Amino acid sequence: MPRGAALVLMLAALTACHSGPNLDDLKRARATWAGQNVRDYEITIRRLCLCPSTEPVRVRVVAGQVVSQTVVPTRLPLDSTQATMYPAVPGLFELVEGAYQRADRATATFNRQYGYPESIRIDWIAKAIDDELTVEVSDFSPSKPLQ
Repeated sequence: MPRGAALVLMLAALTACHSGPNLDDLKRARATWAGQNVRDYEITIRRLCLCPSTEPVRVRVVAGQVVSQTVVPTRLPLDSTQATMYPAVPGLFELVEGAYQRADRATATFNRQYGYPESIRIDWIAKAIDDELTVEVSDFSPSKPLQ
């Protein structure tokens, strides 16, 4: 094998073993989130995909647990069959991590102050059509626990 080809293969192997900036960003974002110790909050999640619905959903979390999920335009509770698609922040981190590990392409941006994912873009299979998913998180509002 020519020396140049061996060098290219070695660099490719080293790059594949490196965690990459995506995993480093995810680790930092999780640490930022954990450091904030926010257990009571509301967020709005919107999924853009070939999903049952693409309407934004307001998720309310108390003591780290989802207590309500409301479809924003209708103000009606989310259908329980879709509940897992609109998780609390730790579930959004799990989605990002899973996408980084299994998807052909995945990117995420994280909130600078709190660390939660603000935008997640996933293409599970690069050559497939209609498997892409975008998750947008907005209107984060930490709150005081219910008394």
